[in-house]
Amino acid sequence: MEPASKPAKILDQIDGMLDGIMQSDAAWCQQRIKVARDRLKAGKSADSILEPLIDRCTSSAQKSQHRKQRMPEPTYDPVLPIVDRRDDIIAAIKQHQVLIISGETGSGKTTQLPKMCMQAGRGVR
Repeated sequence: MEPASKPAKILDQIDGMLDGIMQSDAAWCQQRIKVARDRLKAGKSADSILEPLIDRCTSSAQKSQHRKQRMPEPTYDPVLPIVDRRDDIIAAIKQHQVLIISGETGSGKTTQLPKMCMQAGRGVR
């Protein structure tokens, strides 16, 4: 089997970076990776695609990492009933795309759930 070309290896590396880039850049990068792979399969050069792709993905990964480093540590009001289930809720947020949480008025849903989502990694990328 012939070893992968240098551009193909670069595309594989960029593809591996996608989880760490800003969500707003992910679709663009995925689309450009696909175009570059298609060009390589057709025996054409993908050099004109690679440089802007590398620049955008690298910049986006740096921005994402910077945001994660600056993320504040949330504080929870222990008086609110929803805080008692914080660990369960954070685990459920990580596991499921959609979550329905119900509770009494004044239980802390509106003020505490956004903090839990942030701790679960939602809205940070």
